[in-house]
Amino acid sequence: MKRVAGLLLPLLALACAPAAAPPDLHEARYRAAAMAGGVVYRIDREHSVAWVVVRRGGPLARLGHDHVVASHALEGGVLWPAPAEGGRADVRVDLRALVVDEPALRRRLGLGEPLDSEAVAGTARNMHEKVLESARHPYLVLRLRQVSAAAMAGGRVESRLTLHG
Repeated sequence: MKRVAGLLLPLLALACAPAAAPPDLHEARYRAAAMAGGVVYRIDREHSVAWVVVRRGGPLARLGHDHVVASHALEGGVLWPAPAEGGRADVRVDLRALVVDEPALRRRLGLGEPLDSEAVAGTARNMHEKVLESARHPYLVLRLRQVSAAAMAGGRVESRLTLHG
């Protein structure tokens, strides 16, 4: 019995470990910029969606489907413009909340009719467990710096995308 308890306790400790803290979105910097007269926009989580179309490819492409992966769990803000350093944006996505192949979004993006629910579930499972490992690495963070009108018209924007920690 001692041996079983000795194995069980570490497993229980792992199962009860707190979730990773969300990456910082530099809220204090945005508050300070707003107080100094900067224009700060907040992502409206209730009305925002971001999506990525994932196209099939390779020698077995004809057997697969194009997919759309969407997030309705966006958080963050945009500072426009910050005179000293250009504008900035910090966006966080909870990967655990990603949705695969929402029927209305598939139609809107021209990806055809809804897919079989079993196929969608399998794609979501593979994405979360094998590709993103979203249980271990729950957040994607996109940070943009040096954003300006000139940058938006074809110039450069410094960006950093953090995925898998």
